[in-house]
Amino acid sequence: MAKKLNTPLIISQVLDNIILYSYVAANIYLLGNNLQPLNTVISFNIFLLLLVLHDQIYCMLFPNLIAKVKLNYKVEWLDIYYYVKYIPVIYSITFYFMVKWNLLLDFEYKNLFSLIVRTTFEFWIMHLGKDFTTMRFLHAKMHTPEWYYTHEVHHKVCANIQVINSYRFDMLDVLVEGLIAPIIGIAFNYFVYGTPTVHFLSFMYLVWTDTLIHSLHPYSAVFGNPITDYLMKPNIEHNLHHMLQNQYFMENSMEHMFVKGKLEKDLALYNKICETKFSYDLYLDA
Repeated sequence: MAKKLNTPLIISQVLDNIILYSYVAANIYLLGNNLQPLNTVISFNIFLLLLVLHDQIYCMLFPNLIAKVKLNYKVEWLDIYYYVKYIPVIYSITFYFMVKWNLLLDFEYKNLFSLIVRTTFEFWIMHLGKDFTTMRFLHAKMHTPEWYYTHEVHHKVCANIQVINSYRFDMLDVLVEGLIAPIIGIAFNYFVYGTPTVHFLSFMYLVWTDTLIHSLHPYSAVFGNPITDYLMKPNIEHNLHHMLQNQYFMENSMEHMFVKGKLEKDLALYNKICETKFSYDLYLDA
C-alpha cells in the first residue's frame, strides 16, 4: 500500500520549535544579562499571548484535523476573566518579585552548552518534582467529593479543553499546579548548590509545557525537545484527564516511554472521544 508523509506532524513540530526558540533567542538578545522585574513581566506576558495564538494558528492550518468539539468552541467571558486574573495580574506580580528578590536568574552564562545543561536540568527537576508530588497525590485528592470544590472550575471544560480556557483555576489550584514547581526548583538548588534561584529560561520552558498539555493540537511540541517529544505525549494524557475527569492525574506519567502499547492505547481513546484521526507515525496510508 502506498504511503504518504505525515506532513501535519512534521510542520507542527518544526513550527513549535521555531516559535519557542525564537522567543528564547529574542530574550537572550534583548534582556542579555540584565534581567529587570518589569522587562521580565513584559516578556512573560508576550510569551503567554504567543501560546494562546499557538492554538489559533493550528485551527487555521489544520481545520480538518482538529477535533470539532475544540474547533467550534466559542470563547466565553470567564476565559477572559481568568486569563486576565492570573496572567497580567497574579503571575505577573509573582514574576516581578521573583526577579526583584533574585529568585530568578538572568541570562548570564559561560557558553551555550552550559546554558542548555542548566536550563534542561532545572526544567526536569521542576516538571517531575511537581508531577510526582502534588499532581500525583494532591491533584488526585482534589477529584474526591470532599475536595472537588477546589478544582471544579478548571473542569468546567472537558473535551473542548484548549489553551484559552485552561486558565480557569481557583487559588489553591494555582499553588498545586502552578507555583509549587518553581518552589521545588528553588529549594533543590538551595540545598544542593546553596543558591536559592532558578534560571528564567528554565521557568519559561516549564510554562511552555504546562500550557501546551492543554492545547487542542496533539502534535504540539510540548517539551521543545525532539527526543522527549517523540517518547512522551503529555498533551494526550492531560486532554484525556479533562475528558474522563478521574483518570490521568499526572501531567506526564512517563508511561508512554516505559509501558509498551500505552501511547497507542491512549491515542486510540483520544481519537475515539474526539472523533479524530491523529497518528504519530511518520508515514501514513495514502
